[in-house]
Formats: sequence, structure tokens, C-alpha cells
Amino acid sequence: MTSGSIFQLTNPEIYVVTTAQGDQLAGQVATWVSLASLVPDQPRVALVLSPCTHTSSLLRGRGSFVLQMLAADQAPLLERFGLYSGYHRPKFADLEITHSDQGLPILPGTCGWAVCEVVEHVDLGDRVVWIANVSQQVCYPDRLPLRRAEALAQLPDSVRQQLLAQRQADIERDRQLRR
Repeated sequence: MTSGSIFQLTNPEIYVVTTAQGDQLAGQVATWVSLASLVPDQPRVALVLSPCTHTSSLLRGRGSFVLQMLAADQAPLLERFGLYSGYHRPKFADLEITHSDQGLPILPGTCGWAVCEVVEHVDLGDRVVWIANVSQQVCYPDRLPLRRAEALAQLPDSVRQQLLAQRQADIERDRQLRR
């Protein structure tokens, strides 16, 4: 018998979720993203986020977000959207973003994006699962997605170590928040 986890065998795409409320913008690397429906003309997603983030706070008030799949050359965005809190640092400074028809921020250069309207959420204590219908989407099929293993390999060692340390700190915090 071997040890480990089947989940260590995956190499998922990396998504950034963005939202806005009033003049406040928020965005972060999503913990997990998955399709949540088989109906092709009515797509639905499941988004999992920490309840402790600026993005989650604005999402609770707004009820909609943009899900963006990062492209293979966008690993540098992981530091901005995965390491720092929007409570303490403006994540969109110096980015040439556009906005959806609903006024939600869209990052440039991604594989595509989807505007999502929340229909349900489940608070698990350490994470919130948001179920949302996709109301609009744009795909750039010529762009390859950024995947976790390749992203970590592209980052400078100092940033990679900070991200891994932050993940470990989140794990310890989340142990206390689980229900």
C-alpha cells in the first residue's frame, strides 16, 4: 500500500475570481472551481473560497462575480491575487482591466472569463461553496491555461515559498474554522 492522496495527482487550472461593490474592487485566486451542471446552454459553476477574504466579503453583498481562467503566461498574477489581501493592498493598481456589462472587473490576457450570478451558497466554516449560474462568457481558445504545477515552477523561489507558507498558515487557521 502506498501513502499520499489521490488529490495530489491533479494539476488544475488556476482561476482568479473578481467582484465589485460600489467603488470597491476585489479579486483572489480561487481555492477550487468546477462545473456544476451538465446542461451546456445553462452552465453553472461551483466556486470555493475562504470566508475570511475581502473578495468573499464583497461577494456576499454583491451576489455576482467574474471567473477568469489564467493563461499560461500569467503566473506573475499569483503573487498579486494569491499572496496579498485586498483589505491591505489594492490588487488592481497598474492593471488595465475592463468591466463586464454589470460593472465587474475583468483581467486582461486570460483564457477567458464568465460572469456568474450566485444562486446558492453553503458555509462550511473554513470555506464557502458558491453555486452560480453563468450569465455571460468569453473564451479565447488559442490561449493555453495556467496549471498549478507549471505556475509554481515559473515563480521566483521567494514568491513560491511565500505562497506555500501562506497556504500552510491558511490550513492551520482553517482547522479551527471547520464545522
